[in-house]
Amino acid sequence: MTMSDERRYRLAIWIVIASETLLFAGLFALYASYRAEYGHAFSEGVRDDLQWIGGTNTLVLLTSSFAIAWAVHAMRAGRARTARRCLELVIVLGLAFLALKLVEWGVHVHDGVVPGVAYSGPDHGPGTSLFFTLYFAMTGLHALHVVAGLALVTWVRVSQRPLALELVALYWHFVDAIWVFLWPMFYLMSSS
Repeated sequence: MTMSDERRYRLAIWIVIASETLLFAGLFALYASYRAEYGHAFSEGVRDDLQWIGGTNTLVLLTSSFAIAWAVHAMRAGRARTARRCLELVIVLGLAFLALKLVEWGVHVHDGVVPGVAYSGPDHGPGTSLFFTLYFAMTGLHALHVVAGLALVTWVRVSQRPLALELVALYWHFVDAIWVFLWPMFYLMSSS
């Protein structure tokens, strides 16, 4: 691989990350504008979410970021076996995140907390259904990014290409960083 090929691959991943950042920035702005309008409903909606799952999933993803960073470090040091083990841990943690998210969504659906007009959960006034519609849309989109990241991590674990690992690690860190913004929005920002 030539140096210009490597630069192209690095540029490509940054373009992907930049475009995904714009997508989520638009959703964050939408959330902020509706939260300003329906503050009470959004605060109460946060209380209806399962905070222990949000907190656990945050720890899971932060740990997975550490594991993929360690995989990059191990690969650079010529310790391919350690890198593979770290990537296996990333896969397990990513699957744990998705499993917990599915459990949470299942609890919500059972309680009538669903997106859109089918919402029949607790009524905290105007904006309650909107909060949960944004919750499902944004956490669902994030979950799709986790699935894509897991596919990439699985591929790079098999391929054992150092540059590919570094680029996939950048993407994985980006996905984790998005969660760091989603977590307070949907699990912590309730009024006292």
